[in-house]
Amino acid sequence: FISRCRKTELSPQTLLQQIAVHKSKWQVEADFLDIMVELYGDYLTCLKVEGKEDFDGLLRRATAEIAAGQTEFTRFMKKQHGDLAKLRFLLIDEYQDFSKLFHSMVEAIRQRNTDLKLFCVGDDWQAINGFAGSDLSYYENFSSNFPNSKQLQISTNYRSAKGVVAVGNAVMRGRGKPAIAHSADSGHVWMAMPGLFAPTVNEQTRHGDDKITPMVLRLAAWALERNQDIVVLCRTQNPLGFVNYKAHQGADGGSQDNGIERFQVLLRSYFPEHLRSKIKVSTAHGFKGLQGSVVVILDAVAGCYPLIHQDWIFLRLFGESVQTITDEARRLFYVALTRAVDSLVIFTDGNKKSPFLADVEQHFPLRSIKWADFAAVAAKSDRLKVFVGNQLDRGSSPTHAIKDFVQQDGYKRSSLYGNFCWVRSFAQSDLNINTLTSSKWSECADGVEVHILDEQDNLVGNYRIDAGKWTALMEYSSKA
Repeated sequence: FISRCRKTELSPQTLLQQIAVHKSKWQVEADFLDIMVELYGDYLTCLKVEGKEDFDGLLRRATAEIAAGQTEFTRFMKKQHGDLAKLRFLLIDEYQDFSKLFHSMVEAIRQRNTDLKLFCVGDDWQAINGFAGSDLSYYENFSSNFPNSKQLQISTNYRSAKGVVAVGNAVMRGRGKPAIAHSADSGHVWMAMPGLFAPTVNEQTRHGDDKITPMVLRLAAWALERNQDIVVLCRTQNPLGFVNYKAHQGADGGSQDNGIERFQVLLRSYFPEHLRSKIKVSTAHGFKGLQGSVVVILDAVAGCYPLIHQDWIFLRLFGESVQTITDEARRLFYVALTRAVDSLVIFTDGNKKSPFLADVEQHFPLRSIKWADFAAVAAKSDRLKVFVGNQLDRGSSPTHAIKDFVQQDGYKRSSLYGNFCWVRSFAQSDLNINTLTSSKWSECADGVEVHILDEQDNLVGNYRIDAGKWTALMEYSSKA
């Protein structure tokens, strides 16, 4: 709130006047505004008393200096000198993110330099910083602010494959001239639903209910095999969905945080050191202006696109509304999609798709990804999994009878080949048949079948246990 006040150059007195004519819809909104008038005044007083300044204040001071005639400047540790009054050209990039503070500074420069030529570059489809005080109206009213100016449309997309450009156009349909792909390559655009993902036995054992990690790992391996980089984009600092960090035994660096940095460390841990820098995890906001060969949108669901926080009501004074938030969220979704150069994978949920994705599907059919084309990624360590289940013709009683013993031995609930079982992971060097046959649950087992699988889901041992007696269907060798 204070940042918005600063960026719109409001004084405490002007703020009070605006609040006086503002019609609050809720009592909590009115109470908040009453509090903020006092807090805003205290904030400015504190800056003055302590001799400090915020960034917006620095801009205001600089603008005042220019307006007063101080146009000379130095930069690079005073190694370069210049004079704003003598500049010929002023280039303004990302003009869609302009604000009143910056506009005031430019106007002050123009007052001191009437021959100055402006060259502004912007894309209203990428205006995603309204939350930080940017005001798209300066872009939309460019001709009014700068009479006798010329506007040129640059609609060619030199970054992305045709399929990616088409998806971006579908999101922004009816909101301006569509982009044209310079590339003749169609690229890849897929939709992926975690609910439809069928993990391998190894993936299910290692990741449990976490489907996000094995899905992204498969895509990362596919990208790296093609000598491409991969970027995973999240709407917030925390990846959507359950990520089973406990299963990775410190591969994530041992962090207790659940943010994108931890997820990035986890993903990278599955690949050789020299390839890890090709795997990035970022927020959609943080990756604006950048690109990746393969881009994964991790959370194209309602509640993320758009993400409407309940505290939006406290910014109604500045024109905030559900519609303005939704419009900006659509533009953010467009930015996220168009970071992809070659391949785009959109994770969503069939029951709660983002409405923006639903708009895409009306004009651009999205193909579901075929996971059979993407190999599962095994852990680097040589570990084995021991599955303790029921013999097919013995029902569920055999494992039920020994459940307390297998749990005491560290086994967890799981499934194998579609059937319930108990599973435990062993380091290959620690496992031999004597380890299993001497266990308490083995002595009591009757009608039980044991499968031993390696990290690639290869069966390396298979036994039946009847009345505590083991019969080998496939003998396990510790050298396997």
